[in-house]
Amino acid sequence: MLRRTLFALSLLTLFSSQACSQGDEDSSSQGTVTPDHAPKTARSELQRDPAPQVSDEAKSALVQGHNAFAFDMYDLIRQEEGANENMFFSPTSMTLALSMVYAGARGTSATEMATALHFTLPAEQLFPAFNWLDQALGQRADKAYQDAQSDWENGKRGDPPSADSFRLHIVNSIWGEQTMTFESPFLDTLAVHYGAGVYLSDFIHKPNDERLRINDWVASETRDLIKDLLPEATITDETRTVLVNAIHLKFPWQEKFSPSEDVNFSLLDGSLAAVPAIEHSDTWPYYEKDGLQAVRVALEGSEIELVVMAPPKGQLGSFETGLTQESLATLFEGMESQAVTLQIPILRFTTPSISLRSKLETLGMPSPFDPSRADFSAITKDESLYLSDVIHKAMIGIDKNGIEAAAATAAIANELSSVADPVPFTVDRPFFLALVDAPTKTILFTGHIVDPRP
Repeated sequence: MLRRTLFALSLLTLFSSQACSQGDEDSSSQGTVTPDHAPKTARSELQRDPAPQVSDEAKSALVQGHNAFAFDMYDLIRQEEGANENMFFSPTSMTLALSMVYAGARGTSATEMATALHFTLPAEQLFPAFNWLDQALGQRADKAYQDAQSDWENGKRGDPPSADSFRLHIVNSIWGEQTMTFESPFLDTLAVHYGAGVYLSDFIHKPNDERLRINDWVASETRDLIKDLLPEATITDETRTVLVNAIHLKFPWQEKFSPSEDVNFSLLDGSLAAVPAIEHSDTWPYYEKDGLQAVRVALEGSEIELVVMAPPKGQLGSFETGLTQESLATLFEGMESQAVTLQIPILRFTTPSISLRSKLETLGMPSPFDPSRADFSAITKDESLYLSDVIHKAMIGIDKNGIEAAAATAAIANELSSVADPVPFTVDRPFFLALVDAPTKTILFTGHIVDPRP
């Protein structure tokens, strides 16, 4: 039996799979967006579960496993690509896409994937838990906008909010070779827990056309923030399925920052670079010890937080070496509400497309990439599939209006007028940052900045 390629990309994540019943796209499914000029689709007749029943224990296990994977991946990306470069990625995009692949894995491939991705729940609990998390995150922007609109209508804010400024958009799509047949249970899992079907594609005869079409879909879903995710030659006539997860986050600050004087940012080589910056004074959870400063800044709606941690100059690497899910939780517990004047560089950069294959193999899942050992028989019986790669690309932007990121809280800001002597926190050296969903404690995006210059 021929071995064909499964392909994966992340922050926008793509994989290969096959199809079963053919029909028209159900546009009512959450999380699934029809590409322009979409071909016929293959999907289950089942509808997405809009309110999955998930225990608190299962929710906690999912998020803890997700965040453990986030720090594993952080360490490996830092070692292989990011030690001396800006680094930013979305572990949420990675795990959502890889979980769809996991639904089709069996045997050693499934066991290794569960180990590498910290999946500790059985399948009957894991996929409903992902459905819960996906839909919970998808509600954040609408709720924040509605609350801001209500505040404006009740005279609690001066300007009406702009709906365009609130977005946490998470979508899943699967692109499968049109001659293949997907196993019905696999299609059921995609439909019920991800709101996804399969766009039938002609990878055999038009691989580059399909690559461009997938790239166009990704660009559209991220409002052109992520372009050309799939480089040339990543999709070939051996490709059989591509699974994609796209995340786009855009939130305003609770209170707008103002342009400030340039920050003299200390680069890794010890030189200084004057970079444009913004600043604001408010009351936030804050931590300071032995030269490390850390703050959690709630965005509008108080459910998405920006975490900024700046160790002393020259110590980012040693700080990151000791950074774990547990150490971050301990630091959060040590934070106290404090008046802070935060001055932070204006940022806007996009990472290159990077391969996660070697990193996932290092984490303990080599067999899914091995044509002789991979087992994705729950996806299709037509051909033997293996995972060829996982590719990730991300973008971050921070300015006076808020934060925008693509790859996709307890602290409420108070007026500072009654609080004296704010602590100065000038982010003038390499720093760690993360965007965290406060209600679930899920790390949506994370990375570090060593050079904020455009």
